[in-house]
Amino acid sequence: MAKPLVKRVFIPPLIRGLFVLAWLLLATPIRAQLPTTRLASIFPPGLSPGTTNEIVVTGEFLDDSTGMLFSDHRLTATPKPGAVNTYIVTVPGDLKPGTVDLRIAGRFGASNPRALAIGDGPELIAPGSNTSLSNALDIPLNKVINGKAAAAADHWFHFSAKAGQPLIARVEAASLDSRLEPVLAFYSSDQRELGHSRRGLLELVPPTDGHYVLQLHDGTYKGGDEYTYRLSLSTGPHLEFAIPPALQIGATNHGFLFGRNLPGSQRSAVRGIEGGALEQLEVEIPGTPDAAPEEFLPRFGGYTWKSTSWRFTSINGLSDPLALGLTRGRVTGVATSAVVSVTLPCEQGGLFPHRKEHSGVRFDAKKGENWRVELLSDRLGFRTAAGMMLQRLKKSETGNETYTDVEEIRDAEKRFEDRDFNTVSRDISASLKIPEDGTYRLLVRDYYHSAEEGPQYPYLLRVVPDAPDFHLAVVLAIPPKSQDNDRRYHVLNPVLRPGETVALRVYVTRQNLDSDIEVLATNLPPGISSTPVRIASGQNKGTLLLTAAENATNVVGPMQILGRAQADKADLIRTARAASVLWPVGDYDEEPVTSRWVRQPVLSIAGTELAPITIAAESTSPLEVQAGTRVKVPLRIKKRLDFTGKFKLKPTGETALEKSKELEIDPGSTNAVAEIDLGETALGEGLHTLWLQGAATVKYRSFLDSLAVAEVDLNSATQAAKDAKPDDKKSAEERLKAAQERKKAADERAKARDIPLMIYTEPFVLKVIPAPKAPAKS
Repeated sequence: MAKPLVKRVFIPPLIRGLFVLAWLLLATPIRAQLPTTRLASIFPPGLSPGTTNEIVVTGEFLDDSTGMLFSDHRLTATPKPGAVNTYIVTVPGDLKPGTVDLRIAGRFGASNPRALAIGDGPELIAPGSNTSLSNALDIPLNKVINGKAAAAADHWFHFSAKAGQPLIARVEAASLDSRLEPVLAFYSSDQRELGHSRRGLLELVPPTDGHYVLQLHDGTYKGGDEYTYRLSLSTGPHLEFAIPPALQIGATNHGFLFGRNLPGSQRSAVRGIEGGALEQLEVEIPGTPDAAPEEFLPRFGGYTWKSTSWRFTSINGLSDPLALGLTRGRVTGVATSAVVSVTLPCEQGGLFPHRKEHSGVRFDAKKGENWRVELLSDRLGFRTAAGMMLQRLKKSETGNETYTDVEEIRDAEKRFEDRDFNTVSRDISASLKIPEDGTYRLLVRDYYHSAEEGPQYPYLLRVVPDAPDFHLAVVLAIPPKSQDNDRRYHVLNPVLRPGETVALRVYVTRQNLDSDIEVLATNLPPGISSTPVRIASGQNKGTLLLTAAENATNVVGPMQILGRAQADKADLIRTARAASVLWPVGDYDEEPVTSRWVRQPVLSIAGTELAPITIAAESTSPLEVQAGTRVKVPLRIKKRLDFTGKFKLKPTGETALEKSKELEIDPGSTNAVAEIDLGETALGEGLHTLWLQGAATVKYRSFLDSLAVAEVDLNSATQAAKDAKPDDKKSAEERLKAAQERKKAADERAKARDIPLMIYTEPFVLKVIPAPKAPAKS
């Protein structure tokens, strides 16, 4: 029975206000690292092809902007004269619908990215005044409304619709780096609720011709610049998923679409997340070429799996994007829960079964065969928890077939659970060795949805040769805490100051690969160098150092990190994906750190100020040392800011150095000697790239140029006030007051602050040679 609007329970305004106040206190930025340009929001979050638009940005340290950067270089932007943090952006007319990354380049380097949507039609902007039902905004069907949620408020939209015409309200938020958690509700003109949703998607089939209302708010009633959205009320197609949920590169793919408003479809037995039956449509999807742009899967756990973004075009418009995996093997699928007979290798799509149903593949295999088994669903963006059982067929003398369990296949892939790089997945990836000749089946299930009825989700089951392979991901190394109980997390950007060395954390996922992996940075911007590093066999993490030359100037450019390994006498070369933290976090025990992939890794040099300290080995040539002896590494130190005390550096670069002794550095030192005992560290013979690292606290000041300008302005205003004639006295005093305020703000901005600093020396190379053999006894 429909619920009347007037009886709906809302959070009282006072309570909403307390929520918002607590959020504002937690969200207040606290500087605890050297400043870098940080982009917090862009508005509007969506643009149309063939248009010129204004985009307003917010963030930190956006001073002295040198431009706006896009992952698709066909977009261009120029600052709007006389408007702060406002840009004129031109979108080419031939740009296809999709998403690009946008950055700001400024005084402190290039910012973190923010996602910008490119639509397929006009993009409108909500005025933000529609926070009451009486002031609901009239919106047309099949247009996109760009807006931002207000704190402690609902946003109301009014529209007309015809009886029986299916409408779908969609809100894009998380995919556009918005904090908004959208809550939607439909109401009739007589104020009766017709449906609500907390996932940013809601369907309405109007019972009569007439006027209706759509309500939108954030799930916790927060709002502001960082709570942007793109809202559409569409009669076009909506896609829930496809089977198979992957495409073969370069081939025409046969599959089935499940969703709403699909012309020519039939009603299926598959239910969606809201419980209603989905429509099903059989389609042919044109082959995706090798050069097609890759899109990111919704979860970090999918970084070992390539994907693309695909849209369905029909007579009623263009669908929302659907993430589909990419593979070079032939992909097949069935639109039901069924066990399908296949020939290995196979890549088979299907639906997870209900209780008392079976789904999976049946195949013949020989004893000793090695296969890689992957069951993907969670990594494709569906809330599932995969299970898989290997069974062997047995036939009785009368021909009856029965299956016996051989083993439960459990996930064996290396997952990372670092705060800013969490790849934990509920999917399965494992090696499978066939125990004996026979006929087998792999049965799959979803432990989250195992009832006899209810929603079902797709999966992709891959059984392919267990060939050696690996995948790489990189993030910027975590800076030191300002104090022991500091639980803040900051948005980190790969920005270097001249003379600075920074570290990238490199993550490796191995698949049947035991060899060393060489990691190197290529195509670096001018002024930045890097020394390749080796991630030893059996290791899953490494560190890659980047160094900016002391004479480097402002520069921004792409970054590419490659990994190279030997497998079966052949080179394997893989390109790393890069990740970025989305939001600063006040307490990571209370709020998760959210990260995402970036569409184009970028490096920059903030050339307006030198690094606080530069430490490097005196010799750039490899230091030759005998195994089992001690080596001394002379270091030169260039300190440019004051440090609050002594600090320690520890040799690192290989796990064998974990027990090496720390080197204490006095703040006034200009040189030091690091000593490494090879007898204790047991570094093997050969070349080793090493460095020292540690943490210190520095007295940091910046914006001294702005302070100098403010001082000159104040002196001038002070003198003008003294010399002013009676008729000019008032205006001169107003000018003086304004100059005093600017000077006060400049003093605060340029005030010395204690900043925790991670220090990396420039890398050096040790060449360990064999120790001389003892003379034979006579």
